[in-house]
Amino acid sequence: MMTNTTPLGELVNVQTGKLDANASSADGAYPFFTCAREPLRIAEWKYDLDAILIAGNGDLNVKHHVGRFDAYQRTYILDVKKTDVLDSRFLFHFMDKYVERLREQSIGGIIKYIKLGMLTEAQIPLPPLEEQKRIAGILDQADALRRLRTRALDKLGTLGQAIFHEMFGDGVQTAKLTDLVLKITDGTHQAPEWADEGVPFIFVSNVRGQTISLETNKYVTDNEYHRLIKRTSLAADDVIYTCVGSYGNAAVVGKKNRFVFQRHIAHIKPNPDKLDSVYLSYGLEAPTMRAQADRTATGIAQKTVTLTALKKFDFPAPPMTRQREFRSRVDSIERMRASAQTAVGRQQALFASLQHRAFLGEL
Repeated sequence: MMTNTTPLGELVNVQTGKLDANASSADGAYPFFTCAREPLRIAEWKYDLDAILIAGNGDLNVKHHVGRFDAYQRTYILDVKKTDVLDSRFLFHFMDKYVERLREQSIGGIIKYIKLGMLTEAQIPLPPLEEQKRIAGILDQADALRRLRTRALDKLGTLGQAIFHEMFGDGVQTAKLTDLVLKITDGTHQAPEWADEGVPFIFVSNVRGQTISLETNKYVTDNEYHRLIKRTSLAADDVIYTCVGSYGNAAVVGKKNRFVFQRHIAHIKPNPDKLDSVYLSYGLEAPTMRAQADRTATGIAQKTVTLTALKKFDFPAPPMTRQREFRSRVDSIERMRASAQTAVGRQQALFASLQHRAFLGEL
């Protein structure tokens, strides 16, 4: 077990970026690190370092960059004072694990943030430099495998749209969406009475990648659930579609799905004689549908695709045999995705275990 630890402030220089997020430039030549997980671009650089970058607010992610860059004002920039004492890659992996502690320590209201002392007072184990490099190498290999599996899963997630385009890209007769469905409405407009547990209440962010995530911190009781669904009772094979903010995401309601949702999500009940639900869900995310959503979305702060606009979408309506063929091909992909998702979960668990053991001196 690693027993010798050192305050991080004795080993690294810490500074913060000076720019606001508006300084980014889409075609800039250099990375611009903000609190987002993926860096933006910027035209000019200020720092040229082997740096660990820690988002100072939001989800407090950690990145490692060597070379020229610039940074947002709430981004902490760490660089090693003595490279013969501390390996930067070892430091990155330590901070990537330690960020869990920082999230616990973070302060503030809606947007949590950390203070400088939370970084400089962190106690980092300090094995010999060669041992640090060995540990970092093991974690790098495990992380690379984890990312490889995640990318493979992401690729599978794009196949459905590729097949949709291949089968229905050109020359398919269209009809107004309202003429192909039995009903288009939206989620509850009533203020729910929250409960500590019970039926999940989902939001726009819960609908992604043709799936409905029931991970939420909002619940209603069974009685409240029945009160709220009087107008928007869901059934298996209905489709939901996000209409506000991150609009344009769709998913099919499964047989075991039981949840309530807000009015920012549309509820579409397809006519089974005219539309297959899986075909409808993928079709709503097709580029031609997204283009219609972009053209009709109203508002400034939060763009909204109104139900009136959604009903008027020109939607491709091929024969049901073709729609069912599409569904069959998507079902095959979904089985592959489920297997890949399991593999990613195992890899995530392995990496977390290695990361935990690494800084206990058990790796």
